[in-house]
Amino acid sequence: MGIDDSGAEGWAPNSHACAVLDNGELVCWGANGDGQLGIGNTSTNGVWEPTTVDVGSGLTTISVALGNAATCALLSDHSVKCWGKNNFGQLGLGNSSSNDVLTPHAVTFSGSSNPISLHAGRNEFCAQLDNGSAACWGENAEGQFGVGNITSQNSPLSLTLPTGRTVASISASKDFICMTLDNGSVVCAGRNAEHQLGQGSLSTRESSWKYVVGLDMVAHSVELGQDVGCAHLVNGSMACWGQDIWGLFGNSTTSYTSRVASTATQYTNFGNGRTAASISLNYRHACAVLDNGDLTCWGRNHKAQLGLGNLTQEFMPVVVSNLSSIRQVQIHEMLVDPANNDFRPKWGSPLHQLSAGAYDAGDADPWTPGVSWTYSPMSNPISGCMDSIAINYNSNAIFGDGSCTYTTLSSSSSTLSLEMNTAMTPYTLTYSTPFLADDKQTAASSGSVGAGTNIALDSNGAVHICSKVIGSDNLYYTTNVSGSWQSATLDSSGNIGGDCFIILDSDDDIHITYRDDSNTNLKYATKALSNGIAASNWAISTMDNNGDVGNFGSMAVDANDTLHVAYYAASGTVLKYATLTDGSTTWSREFVESTNDVGKYTSIALDSNGNPHITYFDDTNDDLRYTHKMGSSWVFTTLDSVGVSGKGTSLAIDSNDHLHVGY
Repeated sequence: MGIDDSGAEGWAPNSHACAVLDNGELVCWGANGDGQLGIGNTSTNGVWEPTTVDVGSGLTTISVALGNAATCALLSDHSVKCWGKNNFGQLGLGNSSSNDVLTPHAVTFSGSSNPISLHAGRNEFCAQLDNGSAACWGENAEGQFGVGNITSQNSPLSLTLPTGRTVASISASKDFICMTLDNGSVVCAGRNAEHQLGQGSLSTRESSWKYVVGLDMVAHSVELGQDVGCAHLVNGSMACWGQDIWGLFGNSTTSYTSRVASTATQYTNFGNGRTAASISLNYRHACAVLDNGDLTCWGRNHKAQLGLGNLTQEFMPVVVSNLSSIRQVQIHEMLVDPANNDFRPKWGSPLHQLSAGAYDAGDADPWTPGVSWTYSPMSNPISGCMDSIAINYNSNAIFGDGSCTYTTLSSSSSTLSLEMNTAMTPYTLTYSTPFLADDKQTAASSGSVGAGTNIALDSNGAVHICSKVIGSDNLYYTTNVSGSWQSATLDSSGNIGGDCFIILDSDDDIHITYRDDSNTNLKYATKALSNGIAASNWAISTMDNNGDVGNFGSMAVDANDTLHVAYYAASGTVLKYATLTDGSTTWSREFVESTNDVGKYTSIALDSNGNPHITYFDDTNDDLRYTHKMGSSWVFTTLDSVGVSGKGTSLAIDSNDHLHVGY
């Protein structure tokens, strides 16, 4: 059911191992000089057969974690017990002592949350809790607990996580700890003298959490070696960083004594078309189960720990050939849509039959266990043209070419019947007639209108346009929400309305940002869709008046209806970023990049986790630049430096969080 070892590779007195059997029994064996086997004694020569550990009357073991000469177990009543060496307080018993603890003793956690997994470093342990938090205890000499100090802890200490984040996985190693968070990012803390925190630069230590740089895809778990960290990504790849002297990067055809990756840029080579289903790192060797069921191992092999029948060190994964396929049924084959983070079990699959819990990242509460397939009849089924891509999504809807697919619905307590009566007229696309309808309309014609337009649609498909009137220099708004085109001047307080950008949120509230050239400010206008279009119905304010700001603005809105705005500040020649939470009137503003003359021609988009991504122009070097924000940090790169590149950028992000840029 589970197994762990101290990772000491035969170093007495630290090397020992434990296993949880299928009946919940815990057995341990190996070195026992500090009582780390929990059998009530110390043994100079060790114990060489699995021996049962008494974890308490009526209790069984769920999982076990092993440090150097210390052991902790998660038990069936959600408690944790530890035993063995306690010189750094690594047993979490409220004290530190040179006296060994020879039998399991209970660890006390503050609060009402229960541990759900345990993780061990050399002289420290961590527990992931059921409320998404984590607690650690033991040695903290390198600040690996991420709490801003280097004070060791002899009882569980709640970790300080990035705001709004929860823990998805934890791994501890030699003086550093890393975690994956619920948004797929990875944070690390502790020793950084060998780039083990993936920051791109060296430092003695970091005692607060730092985001690993270079992870361009969501990570669902992290594993640590001696001075190496690796993230298992949702696409099955494995990205690593740090100083590797044992071949843990797993991507070299030749041997080496040392390689360094200061950020997560080293991807393990599992072979053509192969991905990892699970990964495991020890201090100096690693193994992975692949998507086809093969077990592969690589790294140090002086004790035959790779299981290859030899003592040859390997710098790339090698299949352990004397094992049959580890998994006959692939877990991802039993899930609804794992590629889109929808981990609900398919109907009738073994997971479904076992009442497996559901995880759908799109759910309001994705961690709610279980999924229901029950059916409730429709109280008032509607029949008609209900195609979601039709014009006006209701029973009278039609397509642009006048065709429709009519439906008949019937509903009972046990069935839902959908019958197609009239098929839509087929339409063949050709190069000469590429559209179903070619409809040109005059939206506004009063005055010199239509300059610098930006367009958005509401949830009913109505059009909303902002623009600047030439001559009067006013901000202009045009819409067909009433069924016919209407326009209104929204702001006439000077030379106004340039670089306008319009967007609608999930409530169909309208938001416009635009440039005030007279006062060199960035302004903002908003109203509810249901209110009239006259200027008196708009709330107009100045969102940034700190110098010459506001050109080249672009805007996006996230799932919480928070506005995200990127724009250029001529004062300082910098790229700026501002946010406004739903219902608030106070903007949060910050400088993104101020190196060179940067920030013109911005285009901002949000990924599925709500993280902002921005493309923009580097006017100093005539380059296309890109930045994205993970947590509190911005990461930068140059996308194109050939010739003059990057004017008029346009960025889009698809459902797989792949970025697409036109420029």
